[in-house]
Amino acid sequence: MKLKNKSFIILIDGPMGSGKTTVANILHLKLKRTSCIGLDKIKRFLSDFKRNPADNEISRNVVLAMTQEYLKQGINVIIEQGMKKEQIETFKKIAKKYCADIFIYQLYASKSLLQERVLARPGLIGKPKITKTRIERNYRIHTKNKHLNVPIFNSEELAPEQIANRILKEIRNL
Repeated sequence: MKLKNKSFIILIDGPMGSGKTTVANILHLKLKRTSCIGLDKIKRFLSDFKRNPADNEISRNVVLAMTQEYLKQGINVIIEQGMKKEQIETFKKIAKKYCADIFIYQLYASKSLLQERVLARPGLIGKPKITKTRIERNYRIHTKNKHLNVPIFNSEELAPEQIANRILKEIRNL
């Protein structure tokens, strides 16, 4: 499905395990001329990525550059990552620069379910499994950085397909 002629960005925010990647992948399959960018995927491009401010900044800058290039070429963008308010503001500025619509959504679930989901994930080759401590830290950061006035979906109550369909319905109606 292609929407209107105007490009758009869909931001999907939420803590680890909330379903961001799954919902983004469903949307990606249903929307024509749309790229799906995940910060965790971009981090993996760097063979020796370290969780430090410098490497995180490099990855965020690559996401921003990719977003701008896709929009410049008339390609829509879905971005799934946990975001701070200032990062969302940066995406809003990019959308404005390229005359694109921007849609922002948050996913959440109970802390116990988030832990269960993340700990059940298979580990990546050569990378340590995610610890409960890291999940807890991510949850605290996300809770501290909740965004007001955006649609919020409880992925404990709604299946990823249901969330994606609600997003599609909303962006079709604008």
